[in-house]
Amino acid sequence: MNASNSSSNSSSNVSVNSSLDRGWHFPYLVTCYACPAGTFKPNNGSGSCISCPQNMTSNVSSTSELDCKCQQGFRHIDSSTCEVCNPGTYSMTAGSLSCLPCDPGSFQDKAGASACVACPNASYVNGSGASTCLSCPPNASSSLGSSECLCDAGFTRDGNSLLCVPCSAGTYKESIENSACEVCGANASSMPGSKSRNECACLAGFQGFPACSPCNASQHKPDWGDGACSECEAGKLSNAARTSCTCPIGFGGLNRSSGGVDCIRCEPGTYKDIIGDFACQACPAGMVSSPGASFCFCSAGYAANFSVESPVTGFCVACSPGSYRDSESSETCSPCAPGFFAGSNAQSACQACPSGTYNDGIGLSSCSQCSEGTWSLPGSTSCSSDGFLTTLAGDRQTGSRDGVGRNATFANPVGVSVSSDSLRVAVADYLNSLIRLLVVPHRQVTTVAGQSGSGFEDGECAMAKFDGPIDVAWEKAGEFLFVADFWNNRVRGINLTSCSVATVAGSGAFGQQDGETGVATFAGPCSLALYAEGSKLLVAEFSGHSVRVIDLSAKSVTTLAGSGRAGSSNGVGVLAQFKNPWDLTMSEDEDAAFLIEFESSWVRAINLSTAEVSTLNISHELRNPAGISLWRPRGSRCVNGSKTGLLLLDNYGRDLRVLDVLSGEVKAVKLNVSTSWSPIPGRVRATSYGDFAIFSDAGGNEILAQNLGCTP
Repeated sequence: MNASNSSSNSSSNVSVNSSLDRGWHFPYLVTCYACPAGTFKPNNGSGSCISCPQNMTSNVSSTSELDCKCQQGFRHIDSSTCEVCNPGTYSMTAGSLSCLPCDPGSFQDKAGASACVACPNASYVNGSGASTCLSCPPNASSSLGSSECLCDAGFTRDGNSLLCVPCSAGTYKESIENSACEVCGANASSMPGSKSRNECACLAGFQGFPACSPCNASQHKPDWGDGACSECEAGKLSNAARTSCTCPIGFGGLNRSSGGVDCIRCEPGTYKDIIGDFACQACPAGMVSSPGASFCFCSAGYAANFSVESPVTGFCVACSPGSYRDSESSETCSPCAPGFFAGSNAQSACQACPSGTYNDGIGLSSCSQCSEGTWSLPGSTSCSSDGFLTTLAGDRQTGSRDGVGRNATFANPVGVSVSSDSLRVAVADYLNSLIRLLVVPHRQVTTVAGQSGSGFEDGECAMAKFDGPIDVAWEKAGEFLFVADFWNNRVRGINLTSCSVATVAGSGAFGQQDGETGVATFAGPCSLALYAEGSKLLVAEFSGHSVRVIDLSAKSVTTLAGSGRAGSSNGVGVLAQFKNPWDLTMSEDEDAAFLIEFESSWVRAINLSTAEVSTLNISHELRNPAGISLWRPRGSRCVNGSKTGLLLLDNYGRDLRVLDVLSGEVKAVKLNVSTSWSPIPGRVRATSYGDFAIFSDAGGNEILAQNLGCTP
């Protein structure tokens, strides 16, 4: 519309000029209007506005088809053709040459869109051009317009997948993000899917989060959690994991009828080498164990062959004849020393060659007989034809030195007692107040009990004290000694297994009171003899002029014979009289006791059933017998033939006499060396075999052996 022909307002689409320009039209013949958007009018005049091609639009008062552009949501293919934007794309301005893809986190599910829509909460799209959003997987969430979902607290991404999985046990995650779960810490754990560190707690066997220290060896904690460790019941220890209480090594489990398990110490011959509630196992054949053992070892007489099995369940082989193993020495079997033998397999010790035999080699299984006219002591490596008397120990010097043979010293050794195997001699070392032990084959002297110097003390052997021990007596098994403790007026006992000393009878007061062993009194007990299968002990009382009986089973003391006053009268029980009873011995059948008195030439007999005391009639006057012993020869060519008799040691004539009790005949055995007279004379004791006698030369401080001429 020409400016000269109209009066239109430039900001208005309406004109009152009837003369029309391009882009304007006059539809009502009154007023001119601008062609609306989406149309155009290329010519002046009153013509109508022309619509733009399909899907195209134009600005108001467009004058040319070239002014038409593709609508929002479409794109130009060419100047006259538009293509609709597909779902997932958009064009937000008219005339776009291309459709833009929706950004991540947005979508468009319709074609021809001018904009994309943000993904709603709990959904996402992580690529461009999405026509829809994806729902977040379980245990994940998102905010409006998110391109990804974030795992909830307690969950984390499963590798490269989009899935959220619970935090594993022992980890936790407090934030909503796709980070890794954090570890609770050493010895701690948590439930799967834990959302906070507060949900972590110590593992079973540990306590005190976050440090989580292990329970100690006597505590346990069976479960994961915040609880503290609990003490095990008495006798149990916790297992290695500290999660339960169980029986320790060396203790087996025994099920209770009420439930639970008691821990019982493994018996000898069984073992248990790991903790647990199972039973102790039996040691393999040839093996033994101590109480509460964790392993087995080869029993005496067997040695381990470690090339076969382990030491715990090892294979043990028997020692061959001529060798031994005592289970405490070397791991292998040892050969027997000269003078000793092992006659069969599996021996725990070599035996000394009996008296009258010998061997001179190592590892022998037998001994050879001495030739006629020669003799030997137990454990000899040769036989001797030089005389019939030998010194076993002592050098005629006063002392208390332990040692071998003449290197040992004594101080008035009065009482001697020979063990049933004739290999050991117990010695009452009177002035030293000691009890000594002589091993015959080795001639080794050791102090068994007592301290130098007189006194009274029970207890451990090394701490015990005696006051003038004057006689000793072995019990049959050879593990216990009885001692006549003269000045303490007591009978004492020595347990050689535990090496302890205890009072058998006597309160310590001087007297002759009968009664219980703890209140009974003695007056100088000086000689002892066991009888009644070792259940009773005869006691000769030097100062009490009586013979007493200690009943070891009943623990009582009674007077068998003697009035308590010095005299020589025969009679029954307390009607009889003795004067300083010095030494006594039993008859062979133990129905009588024979007794000699100090500085007397008589031999008295006591019937143990009737308590009748009599004096033996003998063919030869005895001068001063100082020791008496039953002699039971068991071979031929003995001094007394094969008759049972009494050995009598003469303190004045320095000879040994043999008395035949039935006939009263006396024979002399001349001692081949000079012995010393002593105001407190020695004693004599025949061996159980009867081929030689042991006697003490109290004045000469020696222990001697006398061959009695017997041949096995």
